[in-house]
Amino acid sequence: MHQIGPTRAAVSLHVLAEFRREGIGKTLFGVVAQRVRDTGITSLEAVTTTRDPAGQMLTIRLSGAPITEACVQELSVKDLNQATLGAWLSGDDVVDIRLETFQGRYCDADIPAVALLKAAVRTEYGRVEKDQPLEQFVERLRQEESRPDERLVSYTRLSEGEIVGYSEAVLGAELPSLLEKTETAVAESMRGRGLGRRIKARLLTDVIESSPSIRRIRTIKLTRATGMLETNEKLGYTVSHHYTRWEIPAESLNGFLASPG
Repeated sequence: MHQIGPTRAAVSLHVLAEFRREGIGKTLFGVVAQRVRDTGITSLEAVTTTRDPAGQMLTIRLSGAPITEACVQELSVKDLNQATLGAWLSGDDVVDIRLETFQGRYCDADIPAVALLKAAVRTEYGRVEKDQPLEQFVERLRQEESRPDERLVSYTRLSEGEIVGYSEAVLGAELPSLLEKTETAVAESMRGRGLGRRIKARLLTDVIESSPSIRRIRTIKLTRATGMLETNEKLGYTVSHHYTRWEIPAESLNGFLASPG
């Protein structure tokens, strides 16, 4: 469990299949309930997947309500549609931009512009409070950027230097054959010009060329984002499984802990 807002916390529970129905989950939730009382948390967030129906049933039992639903799309590098990738890269309907790729962190001067784009994406996915002031998110992003990572970024600037779009991916340290494609965002004023596709194509092209160990690419998209899902399908992605992010009233833990079994 970790706190994600003044009265909200994210919680994750995993019990190996061979040890389920032995009260281990309830014991762990007892610890969570104590933390909830100590910190004044009133709402919990949890994630379940279609690969674990038991987790979804438990969340419903805890009076959970769906916040967002998404699907996981995966792609084998050998099945990547090179013709589509090339067509996206050759688009010339956006002028006066620079398209670049780097590995590591954003420079401090770029963080306010990147924060504006990221806040919109993360709000849509339910990972940021809708009323959170941008200044707080900028500071949060600066803290995130202070930590080293293996993230790779493709981004575009206007000729005068402002970042107006980015696409990010993370190389798996424990599984170097897997590339986790995370966020792509384009400034509202620049949408409808194929810019998002070009940034994504540039990132995939550069990463695959520089990291031949990559065999699979995985990404997550909201089920309601039909346009993005269809765009990924054109590259060769297929749906692996679905997941749901839930909101659970913290007080429901008391009833669960008091129930028999």
